Amino acid sequence: MQFICTSIITGTLLLAGTSFAGTINVPSDHALIQDAINAAENGDSILVQPGTYTGTGEQVVHMWGKSITLIAAGSPESTVIDGEGQRRCITCSNSEGMDTRISGFTITNGNANSGAGIYLGWASSPTIENCIVADNIASSGGAGLEASGSNSVIRNCMFINNTSHGYYGGGLRLLGVPGFLMYDCIIRDNTAPANYGGVFVDNYFCGMTNSVICGNSGPSQMYGADLNETVLLGECEINHSGDLDGDFVVDVNDVLQLIEVWGSSGPGFHVADFDYDGDVGINDLLYIISVYGANATPTGACCVDECWCKEGLTESDCDSWNGTWWGPDTQCGWCGGEECP
Repeated sequence: MQFICTSIITGTLLLAGTSFAGTINVPSDHALIQDAINAAENGDSILVQPGTYTGTGEQVVHMWGKSITLIAAGSPESTVIDGEGQRRCITCSNSEGMDTRISGFTITNGNANSGAGIYLGWASSPTIENCIVADNIASSGGAGLEASGSNSVIRNCMFINNTSHGYYGGGLRLLGVPGFLMYDCIIRDNTAPANYGGVFVDNYFCGMTNSVICGNSGPSQMYGADLNETVLLGECEINHSGDLDGDFVVDVNDVLQLIEVWGSSGPGFHVADFDYDGDVGINDLLYIISVYGANATPTGACCVDECWCKEGLTESDCDSWNGTWWGPDTQCGWCGGEECP
């Protein structure tokens, strides 16, 4: 009996010292997102109801290195983190890891020297998903997002209409990133006063897959990223063949496949989102009808050497030039030679 009582007491003491993950609701538990983060413990989730959330000081939200999930209860369009043109929107600068998650917000009206929408300090590597990062302004660079030494994963996000007054990276500026990865993203209509209005990667590695970089300022919209062949570069005008099922002809099966995903919304990239606006809708249907019956043997950009690129070639055409084919519907970007303009 003494053993049993001792075990019960010991177990009770252990439970008393154990914290369990919980959910903090904004605005019912805390009116401000930052107050909820300050109260959170590792493992907690902060569920943010639709609305526009602002803050004071240098940023609206500082994650403080906590392994927590900050997630919108509604759509990104309805759940907004707003810098009001006075401060940065989100800061991660305390070595956050991938178990720090930010999901489902519009991040807008940030104003800062760099990383006006999202700033990832050295070795801060949160996971960021399902966000729209739009209309942020940086005086130096990385208006949408700036990261240093980060291994973040960015998935299903849109970076749009961000403006840098510095030379590089209107959308994103990535410095010394050892393993930064982006999937299913749209990076469009961002500006910087020189080249690389979309993405600028300085040193190390950024991998990008199933994404669109289009309509950004400068003749070279991207620098330094390692591109999967499904990354589309160039102008945002529709240039897709319309062949969704891969049989090289646009027919009823492609129309049915588009209807099957009708209403799908990003904010990331979807294969049937022909106009790269983050939604599969009427404009995409009208486009596929306009090219109905077309021969859809895929063509794309071919990088023949460090400085020379040609669009509109099939893969076999590109092979005959001894070039590297970037995949269907891609457009020419910078091929990568150090001596190239």
